[in-house]
Amino acid sequence: MTSKAHQVVRQVTSHPRVGRLSGLRIASRGNDTDTLSVKTVAEPHPGDRVLESDGARVYLDEVAEPRVDGHVLDAVTEDTGRVHFVVRR
Repeated sequence: MTSKAHQVVRQVTSHPRVGRLSGLRIASRGNDTDTLSVKTVAEPHPGDRVLESDGARVYLDEVAEPRVDGHVLDAVTEDTGRVHFVVRR
């Protein structure tokens, strides 16, 4: 995880309403394993791999895990201020 991604993950998961186990979940979108979704969740789903670095938690479902293994999660800020995540080699 890049420092930018780390910062964004901690920021979006630190709100008290989200919960103390909150994290960023990367998961398959249904049967379409070519596309992954990223969203904030209150806790990992059963079977998720939990990755944590200094309070920034990322949960990977069983389809996403092998697709992102060996890659780096990065956060990119668009001109509009919207942030999206990308997986880089």
